[in-house]
Amino acid sequence: MNKIYMIFIYPDYPVDPVKKWKFLYYQDKLKEDVEQEVAKYQSTSQTISFFPVRDRSINAEARDFLYEQYHGRCQVTGTTFPKTSRNINDVSENYFESCALLSYTNAGYLNDAGNMLCVSADTMAKFKCASIEFLDSLEDTIESFKLNSGQVDKVSVRIRLVGEECFIKWSQRHFMRFVALYEKA
Repeated sequence: MNKIYMIFIYPDYPVDPVKKWKFLYYQDKLKEDVEQEVAKYQSTSQTISFFPVRDRSINAEARDFLYEQYHGRCQVTGTTFPKTSRNINDVSENYFESCALLSYTNAGYLNDAGNMLCVSADTMAKFKCASIEFLDSLEDTIESFKLNSGQVDKVSVRIRLVGEECFIKWSQRHFMRFVALYEKA
């Protein structure tokens, strides 16, 4: 550690050529491994599953966007309830949970409102533990949206959740974000 410190302070400090070669080889190998993992991730067909998104500062912008679009109402059922706690303006905001459609554990760029839904606690539990089936094709819905140049106020996809047919509904602005991420992921 002391040598590394000295290398940065004294650029003319002699570096052992073998150690330098090993360092450069190791660095190149790491870059190559990362590139392979990114290529593998991007070439793998992503399956939509529903992951709870915790209410953290890293997600604050996405959650604020979802609240702005839906006011805490579930995108599937339309239900919500006011929180008992009040915000700084002394207003009880509506409670909602957010869930990610694609895991963003290995892809930080998916930590975006386009990859999330605003859902009720009940719907989140169903997404996590019950059967879900897409009755409408997401790809067809995306193509239709693009053909109409996004000139649609609301977009919906039919699903079967716990044996009941229902819809996931998106606002235009939210669906535009979803499409941008879906096509890249």
